[in-house]
Formats: sequence, structure tokens, C-alpha cells
Amino acid sequence: HLLTAKTLGFFCVGYDDGSTFLPVDYCFQDFSSVDTSYFTKILCRYKKEPLSIITTRHLQIRELSPKDLPSLYAIYQEPEIRTFLPEGKTNYGIFYQKRCSYIEKIYPFYDFGMWGIFLKENQSLIGECGLQPLSIDNKDEIAIGYVLSSKFQKQGLGREMVRATLRYAYREFDFSRIVAQIHPDNFPSIALANSCGFHYEKTCQDSTLLFSYEHATQTELQSPKKTADITKKVYDSYQKKPDTSVYGKRY
Repeated sequence: HLLTAKTLGFFCVGYDDGSTFLPVDYCFQDFSSVDTSYFTKILCRYKKEPLSIITTRHLQIRELSPKDLPSLYAIYQEPEIRTFLPEGKTNYGIFYQKRCSYIEKIYPFYDFGMWGIFLKENQSLIGECGLQPLSIDNKDEIAIGYVLSSKFQKQGLGREMVRATLRYAYREFDFSRIVAQIHPDNFPSIALANSCGFHYEKTCQDSTLLFSYEHATQTELQSPKKTADITKKVYDSYQKKPDTSVYGKRY
């Protein structure tokens, strides 16, 4: 029946108890994970539409699509951003190809990544913010990255997008430890990290600064072992499928 449905062009989702391989586009093994948001997500994947992630007071945070890339590239061309992010120094053709590959492969593989930051009032792109697995001084970490157009800095929007991302990371993935790796001369980025609860941890081997954020519940911090296990699982998956030229940047 599944093969017939696929032949007719249906997008198939199946339940697999682990005893067989189903010829479906998406497969789940736990009914508790299947709800409206689950089917909304996989429908977006099927239609290749960006998935909405977070809505805040002033911002809409969602996955990027190819049509967003010209505006994103323009942000990377701003002098204040080009200074610290070498991606802004590449030509648009390479930038576009890498980001299209990123959109196609990374979002569905991890369900997180670098997301677009849009103003709710007019849906204009003003930056990006998100999560990425990094190996920093031989330690696996989940890092936050953020870029905000200089036109929208010093308005509280940076804090709004970073804090929303931190809450989402804990709520959806149980990431209680998030790090930020920042160039020592990038003072606005350091100030933003500090204002969002990050604390200086050390100077890395490549001379960048490492800041860390620990999410505490009302009772106690999540088990360090659990956090380490989750981080290792994500990082190991990333190592098996490392086609992501965007990861590895330092913000």
C-alpha cells in the first residue's frame, strides 16, 4: 500500500516498530511525538517551505529560504559585520550555493541551525541567530551564533532574539549549556552575550573568547551528564554528515 501511494505521488509518513524498513518519507517510532506540530513540520519539509521557529514581541524567527539569501548577503556586506565574519568576503555565487545546500540538508537533519530574524511588522530580514555543534579546543559544544544588521542594533532586538533562542534550545532540546565563541575585538557581540547571561569562561587556543550560558530550572540545573550525552549525540551525528560550510564560523 505504501509503495502504491508513493507511486501515485503521495507524501508518506509511517510508523516503524523497528522490525522492518518502511519506504516512507518520514518515519516515527513513538506515537507520543506525533501531534499537529509534527505534521506541520514534515509538511513544510515536503513542500520545501521554511519552518516557523519562534515568535516574540517584535520578531519572527524562522528557517531561511533561498529567496531570503540576497537580503542576508547584503547584511554580511556591512563593514561592521564583514570585519569579523569572513563569509561576507566571499562572492555572492559561492555564498548562495553554500547556503542553499545548508537549507536543504541541515534544517531537516538537526531540526535546528542558523535561522532568519524578521521584523513582525513588515517581515523584513534583519539578521540571523541559531544553534550549531562545534568542537572547541577538542571539546564538543552546542554554540549560539548571531548576526544583526547594524541598522537594528542598540534597540533591544539582539537581546530579544538571543534570549528567545536560548529558551527554545532548552525547551526543545534540553540544551542547558550553550557557548558563544567571539573575536576579542568584537565588542558589540561581547556586550550582547553578557547582557543575555553569558559569562566569560576562557580564551581559546585560537585566541577567541569563550562565553558560556547555563540554564537553571527553578529547582536545579539539568544533569551535567545528560547535557554531555545530548551534546555528544548531536555532535557525533554532525561528524557523520558534515556537509555544512556554515558551521565552523565564529560569531
